[in-house]
Amino acid sequence: MADTSQLKGLFLGTVKADAERSRLEFGGTEVSFHCDKFNTRIIKGLEDVVGFDEAKKLLAHQAEITNYDLLQKFLGEGAAAEAFGALSPEEKLSAVFDIYKILAYGAFEGGGVGEGGGTVNSAHSYLAEGWLENMERWNWSLRDNPVCHDACGYIAAALAVAFGKPVETYAVSETKCRSKGDDVCEFAVEVK
Repeated sequence: MADTSQLKGLFLGTVKADAERSRLEFGGTEVSFHCDKFNTRIIKGLEDVVGFDEAKKLLAHQAEITNYDLLQKFLGEGAAAEAFGALSPEEKLSAVFDIYKILAYGAFEGGGVGEGGGTVNSAHSYLAEGWLENMERWNWSLRDNPVCHDACGYIAAALAVAFGKPVETYAVSETKCRSKGDDVCEFAVEVK
């Protein structure tokens, strides 16, 4: 397995903060983040208005497109492109999941997934963490449906970039979620 720490270092080197304009940039792309507890409240409200399926579809789609573009831009230029190009597809996926750790998306384990699909796990999805914290603070209940809609998009983008596929190649569904009381968040990946 190749060492992906060079890519992590290159990605961290792209972080730019413009405090005067309240802007943050990663990998040459301007981003906006909110805390996990706030995002789960947005998801809860969106699901109340448009329903679970439509909210999941909307959030996963936007997360996939946004992250695909960010990854393509960062990994397609300069030293990052050279380092990324030298990796096997499996190592590329591992490198993208390392970048996601930097972005605080959670820790994804992709050992059970390949170009044709499979399973990705996360013991630390930031949205599941947020839901569990809101359960304590606001007396929310365990969910009937998974909450990690964004993560479905993150994973779809990661696989597309790692395996050299176009955006929207993969369908990702969360089959287990810590917000439902499961011990891990689990994602089933299929080629569309």
